[in-house]
Amino acid sequence: MTNALTRFGQHCRDLRSSHNRTMGDQADAFNCPIHTISFIETGRIAPPDQYVERFRDWLGLNSEQYRDLVRRTHGNVIDLQRVKLTRSNSKTMRLFRKISKMKPGQIRSFRKTPPDEAKDDG
Repeated sequence: MTNALTRFGQHCRDLRSSHNRTMGDQADAFNCPIHTISFIETGRIAPPDQYVERFRDWLGLNSEQYRDLVRRTHGNVIDLQRVKLTRSNSKTMRLFRKISKMKPGQIRSFRKTPPDEAKDDG
């Protein structure tokens, strides 16, 4: 399963690629596991203090590139809160699971008025 990069993560990847560096190179330079960098770039965790400064120094970014990178760090973390399954929301979860398995045409048919209701509209 792949995770989508945040705007910050995509920018980091683009800068790294433009300097012919890999995520593995960055992990070695930052003395951290490669998955930590992946988690930061996909928004699963926030960049630690000094991350952007270390990234700037590692790649030798100019001041404009650095400012752009800092600007993109704001709002980088994607916070998806998990909902505790309770009796009151279990029906909703079951409905969601059923809908997620449906084909697009089946979902679009929900918008149509059932034939019985159309006749009684008078």
